Amino acid sequence: MRHVTGVLVRGTVGALLTTALLSGCGGGGSDDPPESKGSSKDDLIEMHEALDEVGDLIDAAGDGAGDYQGVVNGVREKDPAAVLTDPTIDAALAEQQEREDARDEAITELGEMPGMDDPDVASAYQEFATAAEKMFAFQDGYNASMPEFLRALDVCVKIFDVKVDLGPLMALPGAYQTEWLAQHRKLTKPCEARLDPLADSGNYRIREYVESTHRLIAERNNAMSDIGYTDASMDKALKALKHANESYVARQKKITAFSDELGKISAVDEYQALHAVFEDKLGLVEGDAAPSESPSGSPSSS
Repeated sequence: MRHVTGVLVRGTVGALLTTALLSGCGGGGSDDPPESKGSSKDDLIEMHEALDEVGDLIDAAGDGAGDYQGVVNGVREKDPAAVLTDPTIDAALAEQQEREDARDEAITELGEMPGMDDPDVASAYQEFATAAEKMFAFQDGYNASMPEFLRALDVCVKIFDVKVDLGPLMALPGAYQTEWLAQHRKLTKPCEARLDPLADSGNYRIREYVESTHRLIAERNNAMSDIGYTDASMDKALKALKHANESYVARQKKITAFSDELGKISAVDEYQALHAVFEDKLGLVEGDAAPSESPSGSPSSS
């Protein structure tokens, strides 16, 4: 059996896969209903071979994702802001999207082959295609959003840099609150601008990052918008600010665990299950490329 590796995020929106199951045998223009005799052995062999090619294209897209992400990270190490403008990133993403398109087209074509007339094959293909769609949307969405996402990380972390030092003016009613909010607005404006392009990311964890960061900004503003003029009210505001910050950090640990999440939605098991259907129907021994030979007069033990 061919073993497809999982793709890990190290750092395009994926095309939707065609998962409609064909009931006919793909014959000519006859108006007669197809015979319900299932797929021929040749059809199953052909589709089994095509599945191996799909596995190769999945692996190629996975390896390409690592290469592309390496390009983005390399640019970021030299100049963080350049991830939005460096042409080598655009070129690398275009190459990666070609790999993704080839992978998706092959899976669609697989679902249109005559071997789909076999109900067991059709069912296993449906499960694989559905799982693959979710997995690829996550992976491809990350790739497409990666430059903007990394830039947002670099810019938005600065919202924690508010420092108020009013000297003698600190005693004036509302002075601390006014200065804190002014600095905060100045720091959050570029952050929110970097979040806007990520709102429609194909990667749902990145969309969660956008929502979480907007929530943090609002919670910080709310905490410091009505400090009051007593030590108790100041202490309450600072505790609310600390809680908002700590909750955000905790959420981010989960949201940015991209590789862990991808492992949970991997389509590898569904791919192997589809492979196993062909091996069972064709009498293949694991690793064989052709039907296994059975001893004369006895059933296959494979």
